Amino acid sequence: MKRNQPRIVVGPHRVAASALPASIISPKQIELARHALGLPNDRRRSYRNHFVTGEGCEDHAEWLAMVAAGAAWRRAGSPLTGGDDLFRLTAEGATAALKPGESLDPEDFPKGHVK
Repeated sequence: MKRNQPRIVVGPHRVAASALPASIISPKQIELARHALGLPNDRRRSYRNHFVTGEGCEDHAEWLAMVAAGAAWRRAGSPLTGGDDLFRLTAEGATAALKPGESLDPEDFPKGHVK
C-alpha cells in the first residue's frame, strides 16, 4: 500500500484503500457518492447506500458514468422511486468516496463484499 493511501475501517476488519482508481471517479461523482452514503456525519460512518434520480436531471448522467466505471449499479425506475432510477454504490465506489477516518456501515457493505 502506498503511504498516501489511508487504511479504511469497514466494520470489524480493515481493508486497503479502493481498488478503483480515484481518477475514474470525478470530484462531482465523489460528492454524489458521499451524499448517497449519508456522509459527512458526526459518526464518520455511512448509514445508507442509495440515490434516486431520473433522466433529464443533472445527476443522472453522473450516476450512469459511475455505473460504466464499476463504481455503482442501477435499478430501473419503479413506482416506489416515482419512476426514477435507483443507484447504489459498489464496495469499490463507496470506498473511493471515503475520506481518511471514515468507514462504511457493514450492514450495507458486509465483510465478504468489501475487497
